[in-house]
Amino acid sequence: MSKLIQLDRINWPSGDYKPLLQITLNEAELCNRLNIKFKNDADDLGPVLVACLRSETFGDFALLKYTAKENEKFIVYCDSKKECADSIEEIKLVLNIEDSEILWSCDEKL
Repeated sequence: MSKLIQLDRINWPSGDYKPLLQITLNEAELCNRLNIKFKNDADDLGPVLVACLRSETFGDFALLKYTAKENEKFIVYCDSKKECADSIEEIKLVLNIEDSEILWSCDEKL
């Protein structure tokens, strides 16, 4: 697993971001597994729980969950210029997750 650095915010290199995958892990599981902290924030769609992170191998990414609805899951966001298939394999290693912990991905092979 790659070392993670917690960021206050991300300046996406392309200027935009995209959802990469949705995972089953909850806040406590992610905090324990990755030794990170989430912060409460909000965007145009409502309140969110977010962690902005940098991996030595993957680069910048965010874990974000909308909190207004019950049972929402975390989505991993990455720079919009990243290729989905390669990025999914890379982020699985960074987050130490299995295919069974992925609910949805931008790569239809999963």
